[in-house]
Amino acid sequence: MNEHQAAVKACAFGRVHLAVFPLDVVALVRDGPRVKSRAVYLAEDQLLSFEPLGEIMRDLFDCGSFSKGTFAHLKADGARRLEPVDAAIGKRVAAGPVTRFDAISVWTTGSLDWLHAVSTVNF
Repeated sequence: MNEHQAAVKACAFGRVHLAVFPLDVVALVRDGPRVKSRAVYLAEDQLLSFEPLGEIMRDLFDCGSFSKGTFAHLKADGARRLEPVDAAIGKRVAAGPVTRFDAISVWTTGSLDWLHAVSTVNF
């Protein structure tokens, strides 16, 4: 977790100037992109349910208040940021000489769902 502090200085003319935060810091308290990506990774790839995920985020990353709403926002934000990557991969797969389609069953939240995958030799 990174801490950013904005310096407040007054110039010789009596004006008060506030330092600029990095562009991805848009709230007074915010977790950095690496912490966010770890939360999504642990839940989606390692299949952790929310309770152990929240405990890990609080213990390892000092995320004092890690709620289900926070996690839902992290997932939505990550999905939005990956849209251009997803579109680019889709174009490359569609342009490939051989496209493979597959589906496997996975258990999510107590019910059976299908995970669909599309690939080529290179992607």
